[in-house]
Amino acid sequence: MEAGGVTSGGDAGQLHEDRCFDADPTIRRNARALYEETRALPIVSPHGHVDAGLLDSNTPFPDPAALLITPDHYVLRMLYSRGVPLETLGVPAVDGGPSLAETDPRKIWQAFADHYHLFRATPTRAWLEYELHEVLGVHRALNPASAQHVFDMIAERLQSPEFRPRALFRRFKIELLATTDAATDTLERHVRLGSVDLGGRVIPTFRPDALFRIAAPGWPAALARMEELSDTTISTCAALVAAMAHRRLKFKALGAVATDHGVLSPRTERLPDAEAERLFAKAFLHAADAEDQEDAAAQKNAAKECATERDADADAFKEKYGTNANKRNAFGKCVSQTARESETE
Repeated sequence: MEAGGVTSGGDAGQLHEDRCFDADPTIRRNARALYEETRALPIVSPHGHVDAGLLDSNTPFPDPAALLITPDHYVLRMLYSRGVPLETLGVPAVDGGPSLAETDPRKIWQAFADHYHLFRATPTRAWLEYELHEVLGVHRALNPASAQHVFDMIAERLQSPEFRPRALFRRFKIELLATTDAATDTLERHVRLGSVDLGGRVIPTFRPDALFRIAAPGWPAALARMEELSDTTISTCAALVAAMAHRRLKFKALGAVATDHGVLSPRTERLPDAEAERLFAKAFLHAADAEDQEDAAAQKNAAKECATERDADADAFKEKYGTNANKRNAFGKCVSQTARESETE
């Protein structure tokens, strides 16, 4: 069996039924039994990065490269690590400079196929083989010589009604799909999807990272967008926190049950209110630096840990933290304690 999980057999190779199971016969037998009990169950996806706009518009996927290569960071990182420029894979520069990214999907696909051997024995290869063989019905091995033929096969399928986003949603028997959405997303697409019979639900997930990256060039725009959505002026850190809390209620009203955070550092810290306001004022004047941003993110990390603990058992949370001396609530005490423990580790 090849490392990618396809049995030998030329262009008509089949995915091995035990490709994801352990080599030990006993473990494999138990894995098969568990799989048979669960394989027909609907999919519940609590976290993902599917764009709600795909299901909202339900337009055909444009081409194989735009679907399988350019947006897949696992594919991009592997190829980039082996010397393939991101521009060759259709990824434009983000620094505002002139874009040298390839725009011809056939050339992008060919570059991918030319380096497909690099994915041998990787989880990414196993996933790609499943997509090609089981989802897209491509039974010809992908290599430099077959690249354009495989491209044509996939492109033809993507234009058929069976491969529209909503049709695939139903085909995959998705019961619940949680997308990841900026805190400043209008959620209009989720509102519209709520009235569409997909056979399952699509719910948003609150991701406020852009509002905590106070040293990033895009922070003022994110703040202005939050002001617009909350219909209020945000000129203090306290006002920002209140606006985010209000925005979370909008997410929850549409079914959201989680938040998502890009944690660049494991540090947590409960900043005094005065220090938090100082950092906000500095950012407001476009003077915040990377250290200031890490301080702001550290406070967010401690709060995230405490929110998880509180949501797991609210009564136990109150019993554990009670109310601290300066009359802060149990949540504030948890954040302070979590930050102190992090600093001593």
